[in-house]
Amino acid sequence: MYLGTHLAAGLIIGKITGDYTPAILGSVIGDVDHLYSYYKHGLFQSVEKFIKYARAKENPIDDERNYLHNVNVIFILSLIIMVFNFFTGLVFLIAYLSHLLLDALDHTDFYPFWPNRKINLRGPINFFSIGDIAISIVLLMVWLII
Repeated sequence: MYLGTHLAAGLIIGKITGDYTPAILGSVIGDVDHLYSYYKHGLFQSVEKFIKYARAKENPIDDERNYLHNVNVIFILSLIIMVFNFFTGLVFLIAYLSHLLLDALDHTDFYPFWPNRKINLRGPINFFSIGDIAISIVLLMVWLII
């Protein structure tokens, strides 16, 4: 899912819990993995290379979702936050899990126990497709309604 979808989920969680900061942070922090992978594969070296990657039907990079898309890392980070403020850590955990749930819906490889690649969750929705955008719109409508 693209960043807007994760952000919309974070807004809903923030509104329900009354604590937007950990909700939004938890819902989007996992995508830092993408930036690291793009850098590692030289996608920031030229606009042409980045556009070619962005337009590819199949994802040519298989390590976009690694450290921060790992279930174990999510629980460790959440527990660390919970030591300082349990409620904030819980909101962060819920938002972070929403990130993983949404990523499990899209068609890009997602290994929730990375670097172990035995389990690969690939959903039916293409990245930044009409389906992805529709989910974002529905989530934003839910946020406005609740």
